[in-house]
Amino acid sequence: MEKLHDEIRHERDLFISGPTVVFRRRNAPGWPVEYVSDNVQFELGYDPEQFIQKIITYSSIVAPEFIDQLDLELARLVKSEMLGIAHKPYQVITGTGQRRWIRDYTAVITDDNGQTRFHSYINDITTLKEAQQELQEAHDQLQTVLNTIADPTLVIDVKNYQLTLYNRAASDAYIGINSSAAFRTCHEMTHRSRHPCTAETAACPIRTILATGKPMTVLHRHINKHTDAIYVEVRATPITNKQGQITQIIESHRDITTHVNNENKLRTLATTDHLTQTNNRHSFDRQLENLIQSVNDGSGGIGIIMIDIDHFKRVNDDHGHHSGDGVLREVASVLGDHIRHSDTLSRWGGEEFVVIAVDVGKQEIQHIAEQLRSSIEEHTFDVAGHITISCGATLLRSDDTYASLISRVDDALYEAKESGRNCVRFTLDNPPEESLF
Repeated sequence: MEKLHDEIRHERDLFISGPTVVFRRRNAPGWPVEYVSDNVQFELGYDPEQFIQKIITYSSIVAPEFIDQLDLELARLVKSEMLGIAHKPYQVITGTGQRRWIRDYTAVITDDNGQTRFHSYINDITTLKEAQQELQEAHDQLQTVLNTIADPTLVIDVKNYQLTLYNRAASDAYIGINSSAAFRTCHEMTHRSRHPCTAETAACPIRTILATGKPMTVLHRHINKHTDAIYVEVRATPITNKQGQITQIIESHRDITTHVNNENKLRTLATTDHLTQTNNRHSFDRQLENLIQSVNDGSGGIGIIMIDIDHFKRVNDDHGHHSGDGVLREVASVLGDHIRHSDTLSRWGGEEFVVIAVDVGKQEIQHIAEQLRSSIEEHTFDVAGHITISCGATLLRSDDTYASLISRVDDALYEAKESGRNCVRFTLDNPPEESLF
């Protein structure tokens, strides 16, 4: 038994001689101390007798700005009937006048007479708080640097796509001042998506950099704070740890929406007829050349329909060229409504249009041409009333060139006009049977 008591006393001596200072104090004004472990002299610079003799109280060593915090937490502890509480860190003033950060766990004990006492176990965490403060200052400094960058800039964890930091420009672009949105990942912020980018949408900088280890630039379509689509040039650079492992990337986003839109407009102007908004002759020529090449590679089933508005000169003579332009636009609209989604309508020039139809044979191309002819005949035009069209049709042959195909479909159109107009004529120029698709 004596040996057991010796072991218990030894463990107690080790505890009270360690860094944890033990206080027992009454729940009374000033929190008078009834017991304090001897190591308070070493840890906080106070003689234990100063507390026991009531020369100083516990509240007298707490930094003044933390008294209210501590008082409120202890009051809640007593009311809640909890066994104990871990206080928010606070500061005490040592016997030499220094300030030290304290981590305090306090247990509440009520004796048989209803008297409440606090048993506190405190540790000096000043070194930890200073390290945290240095880390926070470094974080704040980096945030300040990022905020000087004009383009939206993000720092992203490569493991989980979480946003480590982002600058004010990113907040202004994707969140907005009055928004309550809280985005945790890059794809939530920039794409409004719960999932990272895929190859089908745009190359994911994180995946690409992890695979190559090199910086990259990619065009992305993002969603801004107004939920509008914008185009940005994403420049991504890897950030490595001391072991050379990529842990983060930093992305900078340059808004190039105006540039992309202007390019699209120029592309549209280059391929679209300004009057009828159908494909223009240049676009048709390029598409047909590609189709001829595909047929030479072994595919087939391509049909061409050439269309001419009958007696269009009368429309211009009777109603003026402005009305004639209106008729051209209306014809293009009606024809566009009656071709298949897979087919292409282009303005050949003047009052002529041409249709490219895919996956067709002789019957199909004639049927499509007849539908187009009847749709115009049945339509009532705003100024011209009723007009008609003539159609020539043919199929693309494996031995065709651009010139031979256009010549043959033009011959078919000429035959339709010579046959009285408002009709469809089909020709393959009497090729051998084996040459047909």
